[in-house]
Amino acid sequence: MTSLGIFSEEELELVSNIGFIIAPSERLGEGLTVQVIDGLRTWSCATSFGQIMVKGAPASFFGSYTLSPRFVRIAEHLANLGDPIEITIDDDVACASNDRGKEFMALATTQSLVESLDGDNITSVEISQASLYHMLNWGSSDPAAYVPEEEMSKVPCVSVFKVETNMLGINSSYDEVGCNRISTFQFATVTGPVGEFAVDRIMIRRISSFLRLPGNVPMTVSFDLDKGTVVQFAGANWKIMLNRMNTGAGRYHEDLLEALRDAKFDFVEGDDSRICVNYEGQLIVLDLLDGRWPIVRCTIELVTGVERTLDLLKEIDMQNEGRVNTKYFMRGDTVIACVDVRCDGLNHFKQELLSLVADSDLLGGYLASLGIVGDELSLI
Repeated sequence: MTSLGIFSEEELELVSNIGFIIAPSERLGEGLTVQVIDGLRTWSCATSFGQIMVKGAPASFFGSYTLSPRFVRIAEHLANLGDPIEITIDDDVACASNDRGKEFMALATTQSLVESLDGDNITSVEISQASLYHMLNWGSSDPAAYVPEEEMSKVPCVSVFKVETNMLGINSSYDEVGCNRISTFQFATVTGPVGEFAVDRIMIRRISSFLRLPGNVPMTVSFDLDKGTVVQFAGANWKIMLNRMNTGAGRYHEDLLEALRDAKFDFVEGDDSRICVNYEGQLIVLDLLDGRWPIVRCTIELVTGVERTLDLLKEIDMQNEGRVNTKYFMRGDTVIACVDVRCDGLNHFKQELLSLVADSDLLGGYLASLGIVGDELSLI
């Protein structure tokens, strides 16, 4: 049996509250890993939402152990009922005990160790707890009065941080439901490059709730604007690293890949984030673009190496007049078939691509019958 030491209610409460922000999943074997680093009990956890780290009391045990978030929360409440608790490990089962009782639960299976924030050009923002709470709370607030959930689902769940020379701000847009954007700024000490980045609004609200706890200690917000993928919030003995998000159409990149996998399409991704789909020998190029709303532009090169003649342009114009979704145009010496699919309508993405292929076959065959053949196509 291994003893992890004596735990105060305050340490367990801090770990539980921070762990809640990134939502470790018991079904995935995730939990709160505790080990000794530099003589201190150190907690860590990493999920798809981000990472957390908490420094606890001095300790001297060996090894690392991952405790379920439920177990830690129950142990916190047990400590609230009586004396500080002792946590022991025996045969992969954790036990929390004090003068009021005992709690048992099997260990989680996924261990984690938080990585350090790194980068060539880190920006550091020093700000008070009260100011950071105010900014995160009001900068991510929903529109006043009730907005139906179906309508709110059209609003991208992102909030945008803006870093200026002596201020840190956040804004949230609700254009999709006809409500105004809200922006709030707080004075801060800023060192390093300034700019913007986006974070999941739900995660911002969870950090806001955590910062609502009593106190007004100094906080640090750190990030690498150019190459970084996370933003770090840090206090005296803890840190939270949240994954940053793409804005505009870029935030639908993973959803688009998932739609392609679900449809069982063969595809490759380019270095420029373009995607090329191969469907029965037909090559379709996908681009995420921002317009009145984010869209996926799907294009097929029908024929290349042709002359831009008046007769050809008239034929393309006549075809467009009779089409509802698929449109045709020329790019240089190439005739292109195109359809724009809204990013919030990817549930029907497979049908849209198949319709594009069918329409492309029709015009491609017609152009060939006119003797407009051009060069052999090569997209990859």
